[in-house]
Amino acid sequence: LLQIFDFCGKKKHAQIPFWISLLYFEKELLTKYLVSAYAGVNARFNCVSPGGIEFQQGPEFKKKYAARVPLGRMANEKEIAEVICFLLSNKSSYLNGENIIVDGGLTKW
Repeated sequence: LLQIFDFCGKKKHAQIPFWISLLYFEKELLTKYLVSAYAGVNARFNCVSPGGIEFQQGPEFKKKYAARVPLGRMANEKEIAEVICFLLSNKSSYLNGENIIVDGGLTKW
């Protein structure tokens, strides 16, 4: 099982309502619970939490977002897809119960 959800609950931010953070942690705890509940069944449970993905945002938004990210830009769809493909492949066969944050370092600040 691979869950995909926003990273926003992971970062303390005044603009993020408290209940959204609770929903985020609920999903992360569910992933960890499933790892324990299905131990020995040869099943893996992981999450992907992408940051901002460049799509059709305006230039001002992109500029402000990039200024907050250590890599200085938004992700492209392929970068997120590659992480998802990795987690669904046998290359991650020993990875279980993890939340992979793909945000260019935004939540590290």
